[in-house]
Amino acid sequence: KLPLSDTLDIRSISGYERLRKRFTADNDSTPFQIAAFDQSTRQSYISQELQLLGSLGKLDFVVGAYGGLERGREVQPGVIQGGTLGIRPGFDAIVRNENVGLFGQGNYNLSDKTRLTGGFRYSWDRRKIQPFNKLGIDAFGLPPTTCVVPAAGVDVLNPFDPSTQDCGRIFSKRFSA
Repeated sequence: KLPLSDTLDIRSISGYERLRKRFTADNDSTPFQIAAFDQSTRQSYISQELQLLGSLGKLDFVVGAYGGLERGREVQPGVIQGGTLGIRPGFDAIVRNENVGLFGQGNYNLSDKTRLTGGFRYSWDRRKIQPFNKLGIDAFGLPPTTCVVPAAGVDVLNPFDPSTQDCGRIFSKRFSA
């Protein structure tokens, strides 16, 4: 916290988070490879918040702005009923989430024991996922060919290419509250 005057301060709050995770799940609980999945996750999140804190007579207030960026990748190859004709689902996606917010809160001291509090917050979120999901039949070494499609209302930023069976489409959704 840095004082700007007798009644005004500025405060900066920074954050960083990093996650690395890997595990294997045998979902059929048998000694055979019927339904098994490996999962690997890499994720990072960085945030910055600036606050202006002050007092004007009986009013104490804080106003500020917040921003955050999350990036990550999750890969989950699997096998269902392994062998020559096993089904091989594959979840693989790159994720990027951005958020920005503005906020404010004021406390008006009516007396030593009573105060009136009011505030606001408005935020914008942008979520982006680039999936490489495939589901296929392991037919004598041929690669999977069925791609997963997005949910209704999700924008496709680059179209699917049926000639190459490329599932590298980018989906995006914006939220505000």
